[in-house]
Amino acid sequence: MNVRLLRPNELSDELVQHWTGLCRMHSHLDSGFLRPEFAQDVAAVREETQVAVLDDEAGGPCFFAFQRHGNLLRPLGGRLSDYQAIIAPPDFRVDPLRLVAELEADCLRFDHLLDPSKSFGRWTEFTDGSPYLDLSNGFEAYQSANEAGSREIKETRRKRRKLERELGELEFRAFDDSDEAWESLVRWKSEQYDSSRITNVFSFEWTLQLLQRLRARQAPEFRGMLSSLYAGGRLVAAHFGLLCDGVLHYWFPAYEPGEAALRCSPGRILLLELAMAADQLGLRKIDLGRGMARYKRSAMSGCTEVAVGEVELRQVRRAMRCTWRKTRNWLKRSPLKYPLKWPARAAYRVREWLDFR
Repeated sequence: MNVRLLRPNELSDELVQHWTGLCRMHSHLDSGFLRPEFAQDVAAVREETQVAVLDDEAGGPCFFAFQRHGNLLRPLGGRLSDYQAIIAPPDFRVDPLRLVAELEADCLRFDHLLDPSKSFGRWTEFTDGSPYLDLSNGFEAYQSANEAGSREIKETRRKRRKLERELGELEFRAFDDSDEAWESLVRWKSEQYDSSRITNVFSFEWTLQLLQRLRARQAPEFRGMLSSLYAGGRLVAAHFGLLCDGVLHYWFPAYEPGEAALRCSPGRILLLELAMAADQLGLRKIDLGRGMARYKRSAMSGCTEVAVGEVELRQVRRAMRCTWRKTRNWLKRSPLKYPLKWPARAAYRVREWLDFR
């Protein structure tokens, strides 16, 4: 296997078309995070972005996009990325150690990796789920096939009626290009991050630049999608996600922090409106992103498995990480779990902040 390293803007039209073709051909690659357009937009705001073109004699070139920080390879888009993958057929296998060496690095980290061939099994610390709504046969078929989701829908519809009674007639906008909706989403989401003591994604210049670039894209095969919900003419919820060939990735939901709106779960109502409009919008799937929150479990049709781990070439570092992982798992089960909770959270926030730098 021959490996070529290129910047995304150095890819020929032929390579970009082949990359797009692989994503359309293989269902596990249907996310906008895996498209060449996303790599190009990340590269415009992060100069360390690279694409490895893996020339496979049997099936043509495959692709792997990442960000290089010295000898460390991080996911494309960093913490913003909800999927990572080698853009290749599902049976494509690779030796991760050899890949990292070919990329002239010592370590490759991943936290949302699609690994259908299990090439990275040895290097996976744990796996998690990314729930989704299957709307390929329409909203009614989705609802009929999902009993738990049906109960959630009934409850959300009840809250929808309550919100309309309290604040006025509801208006759903699938595509809202207004600056008011965008600025409100950024403000609400920033306040939510700050109050939860989570790293504020919007406090970094490059993340806002990236999201603005994605927002400006309007092509039907790949675009940013800003949706909103108004009650009595007042904006109460907004969502920004990636829409790619009928797959919407649910990414940044936010809602007005007012008491009346909070009681009625406007964010859930907006998600329901998106799902109900699936036929009109050409949506066949809404991906809710990694994490098994209660509302995701109750609404999901299925779940995509993603892997978390790292490939480390240096044996000493590998042994140290293995020891640390065992120690951490032991501490989680020990009486020290609660005294160490706050220091552990502080350390996590520092690492998360560094990942955005």
